[in-house]
Amino acid sequence: MSAKGQSAAVRWLDSVASGARLRTLRRELRRQLAAKGFAKLPELLPEHVAEAVRQALKVLDWEQAGEGARDDAGYEDQVQHHFSIADVEGDVVLLGAARFLARLLPGTLPNFSAACYRGRDHIAPHTDLVPETYSMEEVKQLRRAYGRGDLASAAQGWRRWRESRAETENLQDALQSDDLAAVRRAVEQGARAPSVPFRRWVAAAYYLNKDRSRLLPGAFFTSPLLEHCMLETRRAKHSQDWKPSFGGQFVDLESEEGAAKHSPDFNTLVAFEVPRLHEVSAVRKGHARYSLFGWWLVEDAPHAPHAQSLKRPAAKAEAKTKRRKTAK
Repeated sequence: MSAKGQSAAVRWLDSVASGARLRTLRRELRRQLAAKGFAKLPELLPEHVAEAVRQALKVLDWEQAGEGARDDAGYEDQVQHHFSIADVEGDVVLLGAARFLARLLPGTLPNFSAACYRGRDHIAPHTDLVPETYSMEEVKQLRRAYGRGDLASAAQGWRRWRESRAETENLQDALQSDDLAAVRRAVEQGARAPSVPFRRWVAAAYYLNKDRSRLLPGAFFTSPLLEHCMLETRRAKHSQDWKPSFGGQFVDLESEEGAAKHSPDFNTLVAFEVPRLHEVSAVRKGHARYSLFGWWLVEDAPHAPHAQSLKRPAAKAEAKTKRRKTAK
């Protein structure tokens, strides 16, 4: 996408805080959730905006979920999964799309990330019922990023905050370094930082997939012009199709009709109340499945029976608590 197209998408996202489209989608989302605890909204954003979001996803710096800084082997909900993950708040377009999602259910704390599934990536059946804990500073920064300020300033502010947090020692790193003074500082810092428990109220997966048809081996065209025309016709017809044979389907295991499979169609939002048993089927080799995913969080009761100190991956490396993200 050209810089002009991206700028147009950012302008739209910056101006949509209380528009008619948002109000209509908000009502429809609540109606469907109230009816079945599950909702599906196609054509969520204008075509040019959704395309800008898709292009932004394709150039992200991805990390493998469950490995390295994203290690989650110690969580009580050890779900078999394999996919790539990235934060969205530091990118202007992705933050704008995440803000739009957040405003569909106002009054919640947004927790959204980007996901990419490639060959054989998948998630085993799970319910998303995982508690989360945030420090007051994290809540403050999330509220600021998802507030009503312009997107460019909000994304820049988030990046600066992340950079400053990255310089802070955390307990895990201190323990690995065998530096007793660093351990003491990390413990003291954790003790001074009050935390707030949250629970996942509604989960979301916003799909941004286009599969460009490829030429078959040995294809022959009599002229470059004919080749161009045939390619463009084929792409126009199939560019937004995600075929069941590609895998990567969202499988609702609590549907009244049994296991209901939903293709990750371009510019489509799937949302459901937590907990709900579901899985993501393996993506076929040669295809990439992109989405924004996450949860609308509500503050949880302190000392709830299921409470566990968990942490947002966006700041996981900077504090002693952590929490699990499972993509859709």
